[in-house]
Amino acid sequence: MMLLFLHVFANLLWVGGLLGMGLVLSGSGVSPRERGSLALRLYFTLAVPGMLLSLAAGGARLVMGYQLFFVVTHFMHGKLLAGLLLLALHHLLGGRAKRMAAGRSESAVGVKLMTVGVALAAAAASILAVLKPF
Repeated sequence: MMLLFLHVFANLLWVGGLLGMGLVLSGSGVSPRERGSLALRLYFTLAVPGMLLSLAAGGARLVMGYQLFFVVTHFMHGKLLAGLLLLALHHLLGGRAKRMAAGRSESAVGVKLMTVGVALAAAAASILAVLKPF
């Protein structure tokens, strides 16, 4: 149960950090460089630690319950796909934050779409984990 708790807690940090980054990067009222710097703080204080802990705790659960998650039930295939999408969006948002903080980009084009993608992928993973439909 401790691994499950750690996995869920880590996902709260990870997804919360990514959603916060998306809101900050796509905001207005301050310079793109300032938005990028604030988003980078969220990235390194919430999103990265949350992602690492989520992957470690979730990976440990997968190894310990391989038979259950991949042979007896099949919901984990979809959940892992949602997790991979979150991982890709994590790196895309992090890269955008780094470019904006360094002054190499002032554009937040696509950030809102990435943020919606984070929310949808997290919702899909949550639904699959709770309902275990297949």
